[in-house]
Amino acid sequence: MASSSVRNFQHRRRGLRVPGSAASVLSFPADVDPSVALAEVLTHICVSEECKAERKVSYLNGVVKAVCRCRSTSCLGLPLEHILTCLRCPLVHESCEVRAASIRVLRYLLRDSSALHAFLELKMDYLVARSLDVCLQNECERIQALRLVRRVMEVDSHLMPSTLIQPLISICKCGGVDKDRLLRACLATLAELLVLSPVVVGECRGVLPLVRNTLDALQARINEALLLSSAFVINFPETRPLLHGRTCSWSSTSPSGGTRPPPSSRGAHRLSTMR
Repeated sequence: MASSSVRNFQHRRRGLRVPGSAASVLSFPADVDPSVALAEVLTHICVSEECKAERKVSYLNGVVKAVCRCRSTSCLGLPLEHILTCLRCPLVHESCEVRAASIRVLRYLLRDSSALHAFLELKMDYLVARSLDVCLQNECERIQALRLVRRVMEVDSHLMPSTLIQPLISICKCGGVDKDRLLRACLATLAELLVLSPVVVGECRGVLPLVRNTLDALQARINEALLLSSAFVINFPETRPLLHGRTCSWSSTSPSGGTRPPPSSRGAHRLSTMR
């Protein structure tokens, strides 16, 4: 019955569309138990070697549609940990379209803190960080990974792991040299995360790349946003050491903030020369 229910899925042209792929969406019929159909789909995604990449993308898009129809992940009929474990297989698939579709499924599954805890306990953030950090004609995959990072920020920014922040910092440092198209999006994400949870970003030393990019940004609005996020950290005494003590950005922030560096810092000499 499960096999027949999967074969009777309706094909539609919605969901994730990737270059060079004609994958459609497989919708779950209303008269079939969601747990049975979902188990069959996850079997095809994880075990079946004859299933092509386009077909796996279709299965993953069908999972997204099933998740959207449910009010909570408990309505799927399977434990969330089992679903996330099965999604680890397509995250290491050779096709970037399959990896992008699996990251999209993860983004729809992360609805609350409990789902985020399960995501982190399974160490799936390392696989997402790999998709975001590697830049080899996989733009669709990197976009989905960045959207997943923003979903984690929406759920609980204080649970943001350092494994997802380090790729953002790397892109902000070297994106201008490599002409990375995700540079501005990563700058905006890192600046927003600095305001939401400055301790997490400060421990990863992510403030200095934002300050340095103010000198390279061509638009005034980008400079304003980056400087305001840094000024937000300076405004509070408990977060001020994260900016000054670990990133040594006194030379860039002191002229605009009017603050003075500690006597043991090299920023004193830099501040005197800039003035």
